[in-house]
Amino acid sequence: MNVSTVIRKSSIKLHEFIQWSVPLLVFSWVVVLCLTNTGYAEGQNYLSAMKGDVSATFGKNSDLPGYLYAGETLVAGVTWMKTKSPWVFVGLPLLMIFTHWGLSYVA
Repeated sequence: MNVSTVIRKSSIKLHEFIQWSVPLLVFSWVVVLCLTNTGYAEGQNYLSAMKGDVSATFGKNSDLPGYLYAGETLVAGVTWMKTKSPWVFVGLPLLMIFTHWGLSYVA
């Protein structure tokens, strides 16, 4: 027997084995997943203790809104210098209003 013939026959046998065994394995995996109780949703909020920290970081008395507004203004200025488009200054107040709304929602 030739080596290529042996490889071809074993390849065909392997293909036939995979052809009938993989669907069976996938089906059994799905059945096992459906029959096991892997987790429950309890509804416990582990991050509730961090509300004060989040409010202090993003709230009204923090420095972050000022830094964000300064960064937005700086980026708008650089964008205007590159494009010379006045539409940049139309988008800047909209961005600041959205940022103010988002930060007030967090706080």
